[in-house]
Amino acid sequence: VEKEGFIPSDEEWVNVVANAVAEVEFNLIPETESGGGSSSGDGGGGGSRNGSIAITSVPMNASIYLDGNATEFRTDATLEDVPPGEHTIELVLPGYWNITRTVTVEKAECTLLDLIFENSTTGEATTKTGRIAVFSVPTNASIYLDGKDTGSRTNATLQAVPVGEHTIELVLPGYWNITRTVTVAEAERSTIDVILSPSGGKTETNTTTGNDGTAATRPTPAQKNPLEAFIATILNILTGIFPFFGTGEDLPTTPGPESTPDPGEDSATPVLTSTPMVPVPTPDDTRSVKNHSGGIYVTSHPPGMTIVVDNRRQIWQTPRIVYGLREGLHSIRVEKSESDRSGEDSSFQFETVQTWVYPDTITPVHLDGVTPSYKKTIRIDSETCRGEKFTMSGFFPAATIPDDAEIEGAKSWVTVSRDGVYHSFAIPYGIGAGRTFWIEPEDADTVPISINSNPEDAAVFIDGFPTGKCTPCRVEGLSPGQHRILVSKPGYITAEDVITIPEGARTGGAVTCTLREYIDGDLLVESTIPDARIYLYGRYTGEKTPHTFTGMSIGTYEVRVVTENDSKTIEDVLVKPGETTRCLVNLKEDNS
Repeated sequence: VEKEGFIPSDEEWVNVVANAVAEVEFNLIPETESGGGSSSGDGGGGGSRNGSIAITSVPMNASIYLDGNATEFRTDATLEDVPPGEHTIELVLPGYWNITRTVTVEKAECTLLDLIFENSTTGEATTKTGRIAVFSVPTNASIYLDGKDTGSRTNATLQAVPVGEHTIELVLPGYWNITRTVTVAEAERSTIDVILSPSGGKTETNTTTGNDGTAATRPTPAQKNPLEAFIATILNILTGIFPFFGTGEDLPTTPGPESTPDPGEDSATPVLTSTPMVPVPTPDDTRSVKNHSGGIYVTSHPPGMTIVVDNRRQIWQTPRIVYGLREGLHSIRVEKSESDRSGEDSSFQFETVQTWVYPDTITPVHLDGVTPSYKKTIRIDSETCRGEKFTMSGFFPAATIPDDAEIEGAKSWVTVSRDGVYHSFAIPYGIGAGRTFWIEPEDADTVPISINSNPEDAAVFIDGFPTGKCTPCRVEGLSPGQHRILVSKPGYITAEDVITIPEGARTGGAVTCTLREYIDGDLLVESTIPDARIYLYGRYTGEKTPHTFTGMSIGTYEVRVVTENDSKTIEDVLVKPGETTRCLVNLKEDNS
């Protein structure tokens, strides 16, 4: 669409579905006159006269308004093709005060806007926050933070928790309530691992604080009667020899009078609204996540397409590893390379995909511009699993039941991660667009699967859900049906495989993946003022100085570091194969 006095919009591809109305919306930005107007002698052909605005916020996912008009973007994002001059940016996030800032955009330059929300109920800024990852065996326990129901259940991560000491209480019908105190540090993740005991028993805990995985407390279990103690000793010995024998749960004991009521009694069960459920890891095969960034491996058909990350055009072409992206959801697309734009009009039609990036993990992203894509949207619902997380065909991000989902091809499936079990449901090929697909997990037998990789110590994912384990390992709880197995290790291209477990199978078998190494180096970013935010690809990486990004593809990078009082960009930082490139940024102290 075009209109006089407004900047021409980009083309938008739309998929027209039978018996449905496809809607396309364009936000046209008014042109602004600069200096001498058209008589300035510039010729009008000296490159783009517009700039861009890179916007980040804490917390993320705020709606962005430009000059009072809603954009389609949420933080963190970059607004491209913004006319030079003054503009108003407003961020809107439920539960927080709106933020409005005026920025000046320069020609062909990117203006950086870093904003921190203030809680609308407490009036406190969200600058100093951290996270609390809460794991329990069994899972599905309601999580209370400082006496208030969070609406989340284990396993889950509580985001944006204020720095300081907090109380976590877990409530699960039929088990003793358990309370733990945890200290949250700024921009770090505190972890609580607990094993809930049936009513009347005791609970063993393993609480870690911070993002370094250091154990803070490890109380020993209370003394059982002699028979229970003898059985527990035997199980501990077997667990040490064969890790997959250990269940990690206490022995059943007689219910006590102060326990949480059993199902069926008067008890309110909160609805799950937490982050995806993660099976509790075992100590011998757990990967300790210390970083906040990961990467993607972008391929395309045909190859040689320019990569666009979060609406910011990169200099690289497919296939390519893009490492140093912040944990969370990212928008990925590819487009025809600049050198090819002068040729004939391309018939390639690439869609934009939403990809979830995990810390220390490379997520594969493939975009096909040749093969026609036949997709339809259906509704996923359940009477027994409302509020649970599900993935489609083993790909993240996860959605929450009930929700709409897009399916493609004849072998799509839904996976629900519930109580440590990966329930797989095949979607009938003939289901019509707009119809509802009902899923109800049954008490079917589940099987374990052994996963190995060459090299070892690769993170393992089942149907998009992180297991918290690394190879070689054994993962329990796979239902009959299709499952996507993915293993990832920095410095290597991710490997994945789709397996089918038949009904009545006693085991899921073994999967061995060979990871292909790519040429990479490390990037160490330091600053004269520590704890400065590090930006790559025009976005905050989630990391602060000093930090080493491992598994970076060789080539040049633009590195930006930001503090409250200063920011600086270093261009053309060259990462060499097999070496650690040091980037030291000199920042100013407080101007006052």
